[in-house]
Amino acid sequence: MPSLDLKGPQQKQIEAALLAAFPGQIALERVVNRTNRKLSDVVGDQLAGLDRVFKLVEAAQAGGWTTDLLVAALKEQPDNPQLRAVGTQFLSIDQMPSGPAFDSAEPSRFDLTDLEQAFWETVQPAPNAARRLVGFGITYSDDTFVRLLRKRIAGYLGPDLTENWDPYELHPKRSPAAFLVKKIVGVKDKLRAKHNLFVVRADAANAAEVGELWQAVSDAYPGVLENFLMIVILQQDAAEFPAKVVRLPSPSFKYPHLVAWTTQLFAGLATADPAWNPPDAWGVRWSKRIYDDAFDGNALDIRSVYDALEADLKALRANAAAFRESLQD
Repeated sequence: MPSLDLKGPQQKQIEAALLAAFPGQIALERVVNRTNRKLSDVVGDQLAGLDRVFKLVEAAQAGGWTTDLLVAALKEQPDNPQLRAVGTQFLSIDQMPSGPAFDSAEPSRFDLTDLEQAFWETVQPAPNAARRLVGFGITYSDDTFVRLLRKRIAGYLGPDLTENWDPYELHPKRSPAAFLVKKIVGVKDKLRAKHNLFVVRADAANAAEVGELWQAVSDAYPGVLENFLMIVILQQDAAEFPAKVVRLPSPSFKYPHLVAWTTQLFAGLATADPAWNPPDAWGVRWSKRIYDDAFDGNALDIRSVYDALEADLKALRANAAAFRESLQD
C-alpha cells in the first residue's frame, strides 16, 4: 500500500489514536505483527507509552508503511471511534476495514447477486471441487466496477489471495497474449501459497487473441492446482468468450435493489443505535437520494450508483449523526 505524506499535527493525531487504543506493549505488538513486522525490531525494548508510539510512527513513515500500520490498527479494533476517525481522514474507503456494525456497508457487496451465484457455481460446483484454473468473462469494464469486482472476489476468497490489483491489458501491439502469458506463468511459486487473481482488459483485442491467451494459460496450468488461479477477462460487448471461460452477468441496478440494500444496512445499524429505526424509512430516503443522483433518464447509471454509495458510506462512517441529518433535508 502507498504510504502517507503526513505533516506534524497529522502525525500527532495518529500517535494519539494509537496510544489511546493500544496503551500496552502486548496490544501494540499484535498490531505490528499484522504488518509482518515485530515491534521490538522496529522500536527496540526500552521505550514505553508515547515514546514507543512516536518511534513506531516515525519508523513507519521512514519505511513507507504508515498506511499498513493504520489498516492493521483498525483490523485489531475495527469499532474504535478514534481510530475510525483517523482512518476515515487518511485512508481510502477501499482500505478501511469494516467494523461489525458496518459489515454490509461496502459498495463491492451491493447487489451483485446474479454475478455471485454464477461465480460460486463455477468455482465450487460440488463440495469437493478441486482448486484449479478458472476463467470468467464480463462485458462491462468500467473502472469503478472493475475495482469493486476485484474487491468482491477478494472477499469471496479471504486472506489467502495475492494482491494482483492492477489490471493487465491484452493489446495486439503493446502487450500481446505471449507477454501476458509470461506474466501469469510467472506466479507458479506464489500459487503454491495463495490464490491468484488476474484481471485482463481485452477491449483492444479480437476473439482470436483472447482465445490465444486463454489456451496458453490453460496449457500452462492443467489439472488440479494447490490454489485457485482466476483469470477475469473484460471485453466490452464481447459476442463470446473462449470455451470454459464462464460469462458472468453484467451489473444492472434498479430502485428496489437500492431499497433492499440500504434497509438491510440500517437494520444492522439499528441494533446498536435505535435512532436508525425504522430501517425501511431510512432506506427509502437514502435510496431516493441515490436514485435521483444516478438515474440517467432511462436507467440507473452503474458508475454513478457506486460513486454515490462510496461518498455516502464515507460520510456515514465519519459521522453517523450528520449523515442521518443529511437524509432528513
